[in-house]
Amino acid sequence: MIRLALDRDPTDERLQLLRFLLTDHDWRCESPVRKVLQGLLQSPPVCSEASWLSLAEETAAYLAFRKQGDMLARACGCRRALLHFTRSEWEASRASGIALRPLAARPAHPGAKTTMAEPKAITRSHFCPEKESA
Repeated sequence: MIRLALDRDPTDERLQLLRFLLTDHDWRCESPVRKVLQGLLQSPPVCSEASWLSLAEETAAYLAFRKQGDMLARACGCRRALLHFTRSEWEASRASGIALRPLAARPAHPGAKTTMAEPKAITRSHFCPEKESA
């Protein structure tokens, strides 16, 4: 087991990132990763080397998800907190090679109900519903 010397200062960016991974409702970590994260947030934090490697991959994916979500929110003209963009949509966009940024710039179609499997139908309103009434 690896014991990590994480500062227990609530402003520590590493701890904040671990908490975001657990609490972001749009991200949803899988059970094994959740267990590792919960272990790291214990006092003292404990994590096996293999678990740490899987957590590194999860963290890198989460940061890429946040970056793409931030770009999409800017393109939609809405706050990131109001953006409806989930991990499954992010994974689908990566798997299909869809660039969400250009899709977000398309005109919104009120009432559009789409999924990431139908890239031609994705609009700003898919991710930012408050834009429909604006």
